[in-house]
Amino acid sequence: MRARQLEKLQINCYLFPEGMYAEKGYTATLDGLKALDGTPAYKVIIGPLRVGSKLIKLLRQNTGLKNKNENAASGDTFYSIIK
Repeated sequence: MRARQLEKLQINCYLFPEGMYAEKGYTATLDGLKALDGTPAYKVIIGPLRVGSKLIKLLRQNTGLKNKNENAASGDTFYSIIK
């Protein structure tokens, strides 16, 4: 496996990859608000410095909970709370 591909996959090995972003050289940039199911959500762009790809996370404005990951390579992932 190529080094670049391996580097992209390594961050997904963690249960909570957000805790490893700084150590792995990732940056987080707030890119305003985006409507998510009619509710405002913070759009945060996660970009690895060395790899060049990016991941977009949408966090609900009223709770701060992660509700969606947008990833061109692997597709979108949705999160919800089961009541």
